[in-house]
Amino acid sequence: MNRTQTAKLMLESSAFLASTGSPSALKSTLSNACIQVLGSLLSENDEVIETWFLLGCAFHALGPPARQQARFHFERALGMLEKAKKGMEEELKTEGGFDGGGLGEQIEDVEIQIDDVKDRIEDLGEEEGEDMEIG
Repeated sequence: MNRTQTAKLMLESSAFLASTGSPSALKSTLSNACIQVLGSLLSENDEVIETWFLLGCAFHALGPPARQQARFHFERALGMLEKAKKGMEEELKTEGGFDGGGLGEQIEDVEIQIDDVKDRIEDLGEEEGEDMEIG
């Protein structure tokens, strides 16, 4: 199992504990462990959008004191997604609109991810105490 999968399991476990009313100390411990795992991944390669996104989810799980960190990581993921989308659109134009490699579908997938991250950023200002689902 790789570290990204481990971090996802920690986030899912933290969300489950929150839904069952389990002690918040255990939930917080899982979220902090997840942040450490993802932080190590980020230090090795800061160009992986999923790592930035998952860090946003992990900070969000810590609650209101960590909302700014969650926002920062979600905004970074959003910027990277928008840059990737622009690159794919330019590549599609370069090929004269011919989509032999499925770029159109990839662009649609990225647009869905962009909308999801935008919604999460927007929700940070509105919600209090609710857990965010992991994409």
